[in-house]
Amino acid sequence: MRLGTLGGALAILTGCTAPALTDAAPVIAQVRIIDGDTFEIDGEVVRIANIDTPEKGRRAQCFAEARLADAATEALEAHAADWRTTPPDLERQGRDRYGRTLALVKSHGQDVGAAMIESGHAVAWTGRRFRWCEAPAREPIQ
Repeated sequence: MRLGTLGGALAILTGCTAPALTDAAPVIAQVRIIDGDTFEIDGEVVRIANIDTPEKGRRAQCFAEARLADAATEALEAHAADWRTTPPDLERQGRDRYGRTLALVKSHGQDVGAAMIESGHAVAWTGRRFRWCEAPAREPIQ
């Protein structure tokens, strides 16, 4: 028996095989959506830098804002559906006053903030919170 054949037979007998060079280990990121413009990925809390979305829960100034916030959160969850295996690209821009990473976020080459604005779930960030309760009546886009 040649050495190469002996090594192959030994691998079969012991159950050991060399990993295929083309097999890429799947990326398994831990992802949690906090609200429509904030998420956590692998322990890093990220605020999407170019948008503002309505506040959730007690931070909402009115019922309409809370309702819009739920819709914005669901929209971001839809964008993040495959981020565990295909994490987004983050263009970090520093930190905000709460210590969150500010970043432009791209998923599959698409600017997530721009997509949230286009779908009606966010407005462009101007440096001040948008007054969701004073805005004309808006229905979340389904």
